[in-house]
Amino acid sequence: MLLPVIKLSSTAPCLPDDVSAQLECDTNVMNVSWAQTPGSDDYTAWAISTDGHRASCNSTSNFCSIHDLLCGKLYEVAVTSSSIHCEIIAGSDYKVQSAPCKPENTTVEENCSSNVMTVKWNEHSSTTQDYTVKAMSASGVNSTCDSTECRCSFLNLTCAPCPPTNVSAELNCTTLNAVVSWSSASAATAYSVQATSLNGDISSCSEMGTSCDLSDLVCGQHYSVVVEAMHTGCSGPASTPAWLVTEPCVPMNLSVHYNVSTAQVMWAAARGASSYSVQAVADLGSGVTCNTNNTTCSMNGLQCGQIYNVTVMARNTVCDSMISETSRLMTEPCPPTNVQVSMACEQLTATVSWQQSDLAVGYVAFFDNQGGHLDSCYGTDTSTQCVVSGLVCGTEYNVWVKALGQQYNSSDSAVVSFTTEPCVPMNLSVHHNVGTAQVMWAAARGATSYSVQAVADLGSGVTCNTTNTTCSINGLQCGQIYNVTVMAQNLACNSTSEPYHHMTEPCPPTNIQDSMACEQLTATVSWQQSDFAVGYVAYFNNQGGHSASCYGADTSTQCIVSGLMCGTEYNVWVKALGQQYNSSDSTVVSLTSAPCLPREVEIEVDCIHDGAAVVSWNATYGAANFSLTAMVSGSLLLLCETQQNSCNVTGLSCGETYNLSFTASNEQCSLSAPMHANLTTRPCPPQRVDVSLQCGSHTAVLSWEERSDVELYVANAIKTSGGPVQTCNSTGSTCQFASLDCGETYNFTPCQPVIVSAQVLCQSEQVQISWYQASGVVNYLVTTTGSLGYVKIHNATQSIPAATLPCGQDYNVTVQAQGSDCDSIPSSPAFFKTGII
Repeated sequence: MLLPVIKLSSTAPCLPDDVSAQLECDTNVMNVSWAQTPGSDDYTAWAISTDGHRASCNSTSNFCSIHDLLCGKLYEVAVTSSSIHCEIIAGSDYKVQSAPCKPENTTVEENCSSNVMTVKWNEHSSTTQDYTVKAMSASGVNSTCDSTECRCSFLNLTCAPCPPTNVSAELNCTTLNAVVSWSSASAATAYSVQATSLNGDISSCSEMGTSCDLSDLVCGQHYSVVVEAMHTGCSGPASTPAWLVTEPCVPMNLSVHYNVSTAQVMWAAARGASSYSVQAVADLGSGVTCNTNNTTCSMNGLQCGQIYNVTVMARNTVCDSMISETSRLMTEPCPPTNVQVSMACEQLTATVSWQQSDLAVGYVAFFDNQGGHLDSCYGTDTSTQCVVSGLVCGTEYNVWVKALGQQYNSSDSAVVSFTTEPCVPMNLSVHHNVGTAQVMWAAARGATSYSVQAVADLGSGVTCNTTNTTCSINGLQCGQIYNVTVMAQNLACNSTSEPYHHMTEPCPPTNIQDSMACEQLTATVSWQQSDFAVGYVAYFNNQGGHSASCYGADTSTQCIVSGLMCGTEYNVWVKALGQQYNSSDSTVVSLTSAPCLPREVEIEVDCIHDGAAVVSWNATYGAANFSLTAMVSGSLLLLCETQQNSCNVTGLSCGETYNLSFTASNEQCSLSAPMHANLTTRPCPPQRVDVSLQCGSHTAVLSWEERSDVELYVANAIKTSGGPVQTCNSTGSTCQFASLDCGETYNFTPCQPVIVSAQVLCQSEQVQISWYQASGVVNYLVTTTGSLGYVKIHNATQSIPAATLPCGQDYNVTVQAQGSDCDSIPSSPAFFKTGII
């Protein structure tokens, strides 16, 4: 809008003519024009306010625009030229009013009771300005008010707007401010929101729009939120209240009670909370969560050796609270790993080692024998082992290690078991028996096996292993002193008993020799001495119940035994007597005592054969060689030798008497003694034998040469035709045979053989035939006749040991003696039957 320019009729003599000015109201720019003066010239248009403010513009033409005018000022306008040198005089006749100033700090005061609204503002113009205030209702009704002052009042306006509708309140869980929104109310120019909690807490906000943020809300409250519409300072009725639930308050007074992977977290109830979420986050990132409706919660599965940040967050249906202050929970150290135990044998100490645990401030190792004995040892935070002493021998211990923490201790480590060294075996005893010792002892606690060792003074040793409390040690040498120890063993250690000094038996005496005093029946036995012997005893045993013995001192090398039985073989041995044990038997030697001499003698002269006799005597003990001797013509004649209790004497002279002596001998002795018995052989055969027949008398006289040593003669007359044999006895040199048969030939023959037996040998075809020998026989004819016609004749000078005959037949056998002059009649037959093969 251009304001009218006031043209002045009088000009200053130095100024250009026709100066005019127009104001652009919207921009407060003044356009000045003038009439140019002759020639090219520079012009300056000036605007000078009454309070001295100046503004100008330059131009070489006849116009320019002046900017930077102040509002509400009255400016004097003048134009100067560079060709005219004169001064501008204040109070120029050219005056222009600048654009009015804009009202500032506009306020509205409503008097809702009188329906008067007064609008007030601040002005900066130095001149009087006209103001027009427009008011337009929400329904489009306009109203104006004009004033030249800094205020203007509207009368009879309707001020109070309608209450807002659709009021809602929503809490922002991040900013914890509530956004209240509503539908606009008619005639409302602004809105006032007020939230009041059940506890009287108030929060409010004002806004010209349809939403507003409530801040400074109290946690855990239920707010009643109302909105009032404002119109020119007048508030309308409040809206229907909306309810706002704020976030729960932060849980306070957090406490944590811990017990091996489980934490009991407790806190004070947080106002407005319907539930809680507890979280424990380790420094390494792992976490455990627990949700509850109460003010305590158990968190399981916490890991050992961790530092957890424990927080509680309260929840309701709207939001979660801010996280509570953090409670730092350091769990117990993890149980030590790689637990190992080593035993220091003989000291009854053990070293337990382990792998270190994080957060541990120390360690304690426990040793439990499950029988009431408990030991422990300790280590610092940097330790990996500790030593416990005073353990009980032969005891199995369970060992485990705990790591000590600043607040809590670890659970027990894995349990390892070990057994201490066995207790020392006690109450040793040794029972000895020639080369073998039975060692016994009391069971040693903790021992799984035993090793028994016997070491001699000279270094040789014998060992025996067993799982029992007795052990037989074999191969101990005689004549030694052994140190016997028992070593108890288990997987950990060994323990050895005190030595037991054991002296074995003396060694058996050696070089055993014996000698016999034959006639006295005494024997001497000698030996080589044995170490550690305190005496000796020699034994004589005939294995038939008779025994004898003799003794010698520790320095003796022989002893004599008497009263031995004759003809007896004795086993002789010697024992060395020891302090505790006697030696085993020495080597056995044999001793045969002097042979026994017979007491009862029988002599049987063979009356059939010349120069033969059988001498027998009572049986004596023991084997011996017997010999019969006789003194003949001043010389000792050996008649026979035998080991039996009879002797066949042959080669004797007929008709002789022998005074016999008896000699018995063996390896040791030879004894001789007269038998007090005489042997008289049979008479010699008569010499110059002749027979004369006395004819007509049937009598024959047999004569011979008579011997003085013959007591009786016996003569036989045998018919060649057979028949009875006639016998004649005579004490003289003749014998008469009467009643001989006439016409017969008689032989004076040896006696007839007599068959003793014919015996068939079992399971064979052989038969054994024997008979009594007849005197004067040169040869025998043995005739065997079978039932099937088999006939066999054998020539023999003595009994046939065996003859082979066909089997399965009945046989008879006869024997006939043949002399140098004539033969005997056959013997009576013997009958037998051969077997069937």
